[in-house]
Amino acid sequence: MIPFMHHTARSVHASCAALGAALALAFAPGATHAQTCDMGTPTVVPLSFVGAEAYPTIPVTIDGKPADVFLETEQRVTLLNQKPLDKLGIKTRNAETTYAGVDIKVTLLSEFLAAGVNAKGYFSVVDASDEILGSLGMNHFQRKDIDLWLANKEMRVSRPVDCRRAFLATWDPKAHVVDFRLDPSLRDLRPWFKVRINGTDVDAIIATGSPYSYLDLHTAARLGITPQSPGVAESGEVISWRDKRMQVWRAPVTEMKIGNYVVPTPRLYLYDMTLSGEMMVLGLDFLRNHRVLMSMSQRRIYISHLGGLTFSDAE
Repeated sequence: MIPFMHHTARSVHASCAALGAALALAFAPGATHAQTCDMGTPTVVPLSFVGAEAYPTIPVTIDGKPADVFLETEQRVTLLNQKPLDKLGIKTRNAETTYAGVDIKVTLLSEFLAAGVNAKGYFSVVDASDEILGSLGMNHFQRKDIDLWLANKEMRVSRPVDCRRAFLATWDPKAHVVDFRLDPSLRDLRPWFKVRINGTDVDAIIATGSPYSYLDLHTAARLGITPQSPGVAESGEVISWRDKRMQVWRAPVTEMKIGNYVVPTPRLYLYDMTLSGEMMVLGLDFLRNHRVLMSMSQRRIYISHLGGLTFSDAE
């Protein structure tokens, strides 16, 4: 950072101050230019919840037939399951490649309509025993804004026009805002943002397919949090890639911040996430008590705490 020069001419300093004030007004909620912003009419998608962990699902239409898919914002791409495709009479064929070391098939669909987006074409198919059609990844939304409101059992999908500098959290003028980044090649449309844990920034993503908020075990160790730290306790296992079982620990956290949002009474779960590649995920335990807008048009995330516990288990 360049230090402030005391001998700078007053006129230049005044101009900078005026520019700073103008920029502050430009980015403030309700700024004048925001009146030209066209939010459009969002597609409101009902959410249903499945299983003991209450995983969210949304309705889809696949080649004219109704089905349901898991909503998994931590997934790069949409994956479909062989068993429900067989029941729907949809043909698959062997693929010439593998996905993350797993043999896959493909299917060609003339219609895959979910959340107002029809993503027809080829889809990867895995041989899973799940009755749900598959998991909807971030590639499906084609860089549209995604408003997750699990407490109201809905998701809203929109594409604002001329809203680059508008404040989009219309439901809460005090919503917290944090910038995110995308893979420069745009092959990975998951929003990556910074979460500050005990004074150190960690890369994180929103994960609607994860029951809890997890921090990679090795990342946690660099932050001074280990299974041997005070207050850390074993908390079962997770099944990772290729059915590998991984030990999980529940850990209290001294400090957790997302942008200017100081997260009250934070708790995280630790396990070795080396195989999945993430450093941290904010899961359903966080999303139940927060409304989160992932604005792909602005590359910002808006977060509102809806009250109650910051992290909570499925009821």
